[in-house]
Amino acid sequence: MKKLPVWVGCGIAAIATVAGISYMGYRSSISTVNSSANSTGSAIGVSEKASAKVIQSQSCITLVSDPTPPLNVRASPVVASDNVVGQLTNGTRLFVLIEQNEWLQTKAPIAGWVYKSLTITSCPTTNGVPAPRPATPASATQPVDAGPTLLTTATEQYQAGNLEVAMALAKAVSKNSIAYAEAQLAIAQWQQDWQQAETRFQAAQQAFQEQRWQDVLSQVNGFPEIRFWKEKLTPVVKATIERQGHAGGNYDNKTKSITLPANHRPATVAGRFASSGVHQYLLNGVQGQILTIDTGGLGPLPGIMAPDGTSLGETSDRSQTTRWTGKLPLSGTYRLKLDSRSQPYDYAFSVQLN
Repeated sequence: MKKLPVWVGCGIAAIATVAGISYMGYRSSISTVNSSANSTGSAIGVSEKASAKVIQSQSCITLVSDPTPPLNVRASPVVASDNVVGQLTNGTRLFVLIEQNEWLQTKAPIAGWVYKSLTITSCPTTNGVPAPRPATPASATQPVDAGPTLLTTATEQYQAGNLEVAMALAKAVSKNSIAYAEAQLAIAQWQQDWQQAETRFQAAQQAFQEQRWQDVLSQVNGFPEIRFWKEKLTPVVKATIERQGHAGGNYDNKTKSITLPANHRPATVAGRFASSGVHQYLLNGVQGQILTIDTGGLGPLPGIMAPDGTSLGETSDRSQTTRWTGKLPLSGTYRLKLDSRSQPYDYAFSVQLN
């Protein structure tokens, strides 16, 4: 991996380090345990016993984990266009009867066959060794605590980016398990961190598109510890560093707030691009207010972005448009943006809210 500049900071290095780790297929990290045929297997014909085995256990959890959901449930263990009997979303728990030639036969929530590699099965273990299963349910003298293994598997799925599967596994931890309290805390924290990571990644992408390099880099510090999102953020950060390095110390990029005078009088904004860059001006507005921007011919009309990222006042050529008036659709901070278009120029415009 290309070494990142020292000045980027420890946060960037940490992100890039995560991206350098080889991505392990999430299914290969799962402890999948298949039991040998028990008394239930007596119903299977002798010719089938070589290729089919009973795998369902009260201690094991099998969930849908399809990279391209929903998962097709088929009438027979073959792929055909006319044998789909239903579909299931990721995280749905399956009740499995047997495994046969890489297929699982299910009895619920839909009876049929699903491809094993599109599911995930987690069974309890003791020090990494699968816990022994009773020959019959009646012979079980002490229930096995599947909670710790379920939570471990859920964490692996969460880090791999399979949120629905991770949440389903964590929620399957029994109240009687020693891992129950930890699982409940994880569920709440995962939801919060996932939303934060997704929001910050999208903000970094938007800042990158607008060439706001420092805003991209600011997303690194305190970014949630989720491998999936860090691996998505890393290439954006690396590209930002490269672009910023190409622009050099003369890159002209700034963001300022606009303070409006009292009595609804207009404020005047003026500036100059010395080199390539983006100038942004922040304006707080209330839904329903009328915003008026007038350049008076002293430069191009700035782009206007609402708090939700929607562009207002789109025009084919802002350099030929001198005035924009419209009603604010939302309350919040609006961005007025000007791009240097790779050449120096002066600009000025007035801003008024009524």
